[in-house]
Amino acid sequence: MKTLLIAYHSQSGASAALALAAAGGATASGELGVRCDRCADLGSADLARSDALLLVCAENNGRLNGGAKDFLDRIFYPMIGRNLVLPYGLLISAGSDGQGAVAEAQRVFKGI
Repeated sequence: MKTLLIAYHSQSGASAALALAAAGGATASGELGVRCDRCADLGSADLARSDALLLVCAENNGRLNGGAKDFLDRIFYPMIGRNLVLPYGLLISAGSDGQGAVAEAQRVFKGI
């Protein structure tokens, strides 16, 4: 069975609610194992045991929020070292159009 890792950072609770809703939908298929945890509690070893990643976070001032950025910073070089390439999804809780946060995440993901 394939495993989806849902990593989220939430200060207001909105991104946590989105992550839990996504986990419920993914689990309902019966075809995926789903792990849903806070970015602060995850690292490169967790990602290496997964088949795909869904990053869920808020946009802050047109950028990724700090917890999500910290997660990406911590996994970036270990994933490059392992040549790990995974499909990913990005779910942004945005106060504006979210384009800045998406662009920032995509720059990181293209390097992994």
